[in-house]
Amino acid sequence: MDTKQLEIFIAAARYLSFTETAAYLNIAQSTVSYSISSLEDELNTKLFIRNKGHLALTQAGRIFYEDACHMTSMMRKAVQHTRAESAGTSGTLTIGFPHAQFLNDYVVQLRQFAKDHPFIELLFDTTDSNSLAEKMSDGSIDIAVDREIVFSRDSDVNWQFLFDEDFYAIVSERHPFAKKDIVELSELRSERILAMNRDTNPGMFDMITHLFMAYESLPNLIATANCHETTLMRARMNEGIVLLMPSLFRDNMPDDLVAVPINAPLAKHSIGLAWNSKNENPALPLFLEIF
Repeated sequence: MDTKQLEIFIAAARYLSFTETAAYLNIAQSTVSYSISSLEDELNTKLFIRNKGHLALTQAGRIFYEDACHMTSMMRKAVQHTRAESAGTSGTLTIGFPHAQFLNDYVVQLRQFAKDHPFIELLFDTTDSNSLAEKMSDGSIDIAVDREIVFSRDSDVNWQFLFDEDFYAIVSERHPFAKKDIVELSELRSERILAMNRDTNPGMFDMITHLFMAYESLPNLIATANCHETTLMRARMNEGIVLLMPSLFRDNMPDDLVAVPINAPLAKHSIGLAWNSKNENPALPLFLEIF
């Protein structure tokens, strides 16, 4: 039994006609008949019921058809996997980010990469920005999605812009700002700014601080939370204001919160892809092609 016999049997089982099978495979009908007969002799069982030119699978034929499809599929995958390994298109690629939402708008690209390179496994690592920079430098991750400044200490790291996001003031529907179309940064100076603590999210903590410092003031930060959901909950209780980007609130925004744009040119940040130029993972340039 060889792969050619299996392919002929599978085609015959689908077409239930040796004539159509021969035409489909572009071989002689006698070759089809001989291959099926040889296979039945080897298995010592009938695979087809032949009745005046009409074919039907026997019970043994139906069972063998399922197994034959599985065997040929496994063989094709083995060949593809071997070729992929030889061409450097197998293995893993690890993507790190502080928030999975940063990739929400790029699921199509991720699917395309997975489709084009089925033997490269995508791994995901959610961690804070400081750890992200360390893992990028030591090679624990291959690609990072975050702000450029996160990787500024390592000259070997390249960064490619993906998108800009504006900060919004997230307030309770009972807060006076909820009725505004836009809020000035100067109006936020006396407000309680609810944020995650610096140990949990140093990037966001520093970003909010620097935003206010750029306008010669310091925020009244209440940084006791360890996740964005907690800060939003406190905003719902009208304990203060949360500064967030749409990617971090648009999918789970409670109905009793309102997002108000902030009128300040620096009230935004840029998100992009980062990778280490010394990274020799052959999957890396293939991934970058998608973006």
